[in-house]
Amino acid sequence: MISFRELKDLNPRSADIGSITIIRVLKQRYNIPISADSVKESFSDFLIKESDIHLMEQAIDTIPSAMQDITDFSRISQNAERVNLKRAYSGLQEIQEHLTANLDYSRKILAWQESSFSQIAMLVNKIPSLKTVEDKRLFNQEISPVFEMILRNDQFGFMFWDIIHEAQIERIKGIVQGMEEGIFFHTGIEDHLKRLSFSQIRSKLPKEELDIADRISSKALLIKQGVYTAYDANKRMMGYALQFYSYIKWLGGF
Repeated sequence: MISFRELKDLNPRSADIGSITIIRVLKQRYNIPISADSVKESFSDFLIKESDIHLMEQAIDTIPSAMQDITDFSRISQNAERVNLKRAYSGLQEIQEHLTANLDYSRKILAWQESSFSQIAMLVNKIPSLKTVEDKRLFNQEISPVFEMILRNDQFGFMFWDIIHEAQIERIKGIVQGMEEGIFFHTGIEDHLKRLSFSQIRSKLPKEELDIADRISSKALLIKQGVYTAYDANKRMMGYALQFYSYIKWLGGF
């Protein structure tokens, strides 16, 4: 299976390259006509799972309380690094918006994917009988809705700008790493010059502030899990599209 580095990497050229190995495997494993069970087996690595939905929901449910904790910390703390607090709060707002859209998309795929196996089998089994230019034009009209469902647009490329993509991965990664480094707390000049780690500074900080910071840190880890799950699910959808493309190319549809 081709490994896409980023969600922008699916395009006709990368699909042509990636399909070469996939077609070789399809030829070895399956016979014509293709059954719905064979399609399901060959698409098994790309499916959305109930556990994906659960982890995204858990993250979305956690974000508001994490944002409230940041607000509370900013209000009570005498040691707060408010620029970093504001940046983390804005990052969570962005993640919330994108993850909510991602959850909606993944739910639609989950509800659709079981019926897609017979749909895809029916479509690819038509390909050997396509004889004329008009036959292929009509066939393209039939396969387009499948690609549009998977890729979220009518172009052969994944539309990702409004769901979880690399920017949100960097946001949550920065928040989690920053929490480990104590970026919500202002570092004094003496501690900075001594290059003390956050674990060495903790003993100087009020317990009430540390408790809130630790709570935010725990929630950030839950949110990170949901964000990474969504991102991985989106990459699997690119694999789903490439698998379907490979079936069509194998049987002469392109």
